[in-house]
Amino acid sequence: MRFGWLLILMTSSGLALRGADAATDAGGSPATPSAAMSATTAGASATTAAAVPTDADIATQQQAVRSLFKTDYANKDPAKRIELAQKLIQLSATGTSAERIALLREAIAMAGSVGDLDLAHSAYDTIVQNWAVDADGERLLMYKGVVVGAADQAESATNDLLAASEAAITADSYANAQKLAEAAGGFARKADDEALAKRAKTAADVARDLGSEYYRITDNADMLGNLTPAQTAALGRFYALSKCDWTRALPMLANGDDATLKALATDDLAAASGPDHEAIGERWIDYAKKVTAKRRPAVLRRALDQLTRASDLSTGLAKAKIDKRIDELQGQAGNAHGGLSLPPGVVLWLSGEAGPDGQTIVDSGPSHLPLQVDGKLQLLREGHGGFMRFSGDEVINVKLNTPIAADSPLTITCWVRYAGKAPRGTICSLTGDGSLVLDGRDTLLVSAALQLASKQQFCEQTTVPGVKAWHHVAFVFDPAKGASWYIDGMDAVDWDKPGPLVVPIQDIQIGVGYEKLIGDMDSFGIWRRAFGADEVKAMYGAGKGGRPALP
Repeated sequence: MRFGWLLILMTSSGLALRGADAATDAGGSPATPSAAMSATTAGASATTAAAVPTDADIATQQQAVRSLFKTDYANKDPAKRIELAQKLIQLSATGTSAERIALLREAIAMAGSVGDLDLAHSAYDTIVQNWAVDADGERLLMYKGVVVGAADQAESATNDLLAASEAAITADSYANAQKLAEAAGGFARKADDEALAKRAKTAADVARDLGSEYYRITDNADMLGNLTPAQTAALGRFYALSKCDWTRALPMLANGDDATLKALATDDLAAASGPDHEAIGERWIDYAKKVTAKRRPAVLRRALDQLTRASDLSTGLAKAKIDKRIDELQGQAGNAHGGLSLPPGVVLWLSGEAGPDGQTIVDSGPSHLPLQVDGKLQLLREGHGGFMRFSGDEVINVKLNTPIAADSPLTITCWVRYAGKAPRGTICSLTGDGSLVLDGRDTLLVSAALQLASKQQFCEQTTVPGVKAWHHVAFVFDPAKGASWYIDGMDAVDWDKPGPLVVPIQDIQIGVGYEKLIGDMDSFGIWRRAFGADEVKAMYGAGKGGRPALP
């Protein structure tokens, strides 16, 4: 069988989408109510985080560092301060925990004082991945001493803080989420970006309102965190209708005392066939008519998830009927807030978070596709947000239940970041044609090439700054129009050549292809439709985690 690749690749040669032909041979059981209230542990999930020394011990060691390097601290030359920060990071490799954290915090302060966010972040990452610290508090401490000298630095800080705020909301850490969003607002004002400042204000308001609702429910739990059936139903409604987090909501609703939602959730979790998923999707549509206008989009999102799953399991006229229903509902679903409130039509969604066992990555989309992971994929955390780290030996293999036809529209999105001294390798390869390549230099050279069944090929390039930060990449293919590249929400390249791909897409490999990946990845998604520019911008604007923009 003949096939080509659609690859997202991290190499030293640029971000590219290239044609590459080759030849080859041919729901879960409901959780207990108290489980949802368990705290999320910050730091690396792949290793056991060490205990944190007392604040007094760390402060004593920080004072010792300042005394030892008193002359260096007095030097205001930015280059010398960066040199000192690098030296402190090197020294932090050994010593007691108090000494090592003190050295890293001082390195963060020194790098931040001259606006070197990448260096400050590297020290911050070392702390949160090795010690059981309050990662959000550590991030706030880092940014408290950051001095930004340019609008793009302030914008980068704002986006990082907003991403952390969104991740804290996902983990029900609403007080931290509000503080992070408020800090983001300060940097947005320094960037003189009115739209960004408004987004930060909205994020802080959302965190406050969600926290108020959440704590009203959970503050009445018993000492073990157990909820009554009524409280379980209330928390399930909160996750479903206020946060659009149906993964956590459904088991609670199935165990709660709300008879209507109990029946819906139980049947939702049990759905297995195409007709099952279609039927429960229609029932959610009926239920959406009974809730307030504010909560209706969240219910319709669940209906769309189920109808999309039904479409994947259907063929012929049955599939055409469901797809028409999906098209009718997409505009009504809006941008419900929450962890799984993804744009409709998602085929595969890797959120970066571990599954129920706390150790392995799962498909968090409506299809719940089985994943085969080769190698020791690391699932790490920043604040409360999870991501995948590839070191060159890991591959995630996925087979779609229903292939994406060669003449079907397609969208691929993900967040990627430099994570080593030699960043390179494929982010994903699909049975189709092309490759997306992320460069590991100080700037990302973005080029794109695509080969259609007609053998027409396309190649263009552009640049974006900063490989060490997270970058959002989106590739949109519409056989009726052509292809588009988006980098950090901006339309980088357009190709106005209509036509189908060479072959359908069914087998997906993440982390391997032209070269194996060395780098970080988060919020990887594939959709069986072409995103509009506004949808791409909304996903980028919501920050790492891929959640739609806040209302």
